[in-house]
Amino acid sequence: APPETPTAPLAPCQQLLSREQISALLSIVVNTDPVLEVRAAAQAAQRLLDGVTLPQMLSQREGLMLSTIEKIIFLREVSFFEGMTVDQLKVLASVAEERLFAEDEEIVAQGAPSGVLYVIVRGKVALEREGQRKGSSLRIATLEAYGYFGEMGLFDESPASERAFAVQDTLCLALRREPLIALTRRYPDLSLRLIHVLSRRLRQATDRIAQLTATRPRELHKVFDRLE
Repeated sequence: APPETPTAPLAPCQQLLSREQISALLSIVVNTDPVLEVRAAAQAAQRLLDGVTLPQMLSQREGLMLSTIEKIIFLREVSFFEGMTVDQLKVLASVAEERLFAEDEEIVAQGAPSGVLYVIVRGKVALEREGQRKGSSLRIATLEAYGYFGEMGLFDESPASERAFAVQDTLCLALRREPLIALTRRYPDLSLRLIHVLSRRLRQATDRIAQLTATRPRELHKVFDRLE
């Protein structure tokens, strides 16, 4: 039998780029690429590499408008969208509407038609429910950046169970029912993921109610602070 031809040695693996090298390459893209979205993506990646979050980026610039790539980067950090692919997030980002609310402005009225998922980009939102006494209210939660609310009414068209208002000037991304349902039809696995998230939220709500029944009213806010 003819002698076996020796196999050529494998080329050594290329070394990973250092942070400085990546930053330098991103700077070149930011300053030279002719496509606006590519420059925006590189700039956002550069800031993230420096440890700057999207809410911090917004606080350091005058305009609040987000590019599509910034929406994708932000939504990836929101637990509700955990497990989604970049392509799925891109579809969501393309239909996500930016809504700015002033301090004390009502976002959702209790009992009003729902069907919108709000994700807080910057600011703070309080969720309250009407108390037993007329004119009284119960603070359910206080949410900040990356928090979300309104998800329970996305699929059953139920009215809002809580009132939501801005504690301070707040920027949200709003996702309406129709495009989100269309996305779940296109990606069946996504439906299972959303069911898992909604089930988890329901368990959290049940745990809160159980703790409230054993807590005196004047201690309610402290309880919710610990839960958050």
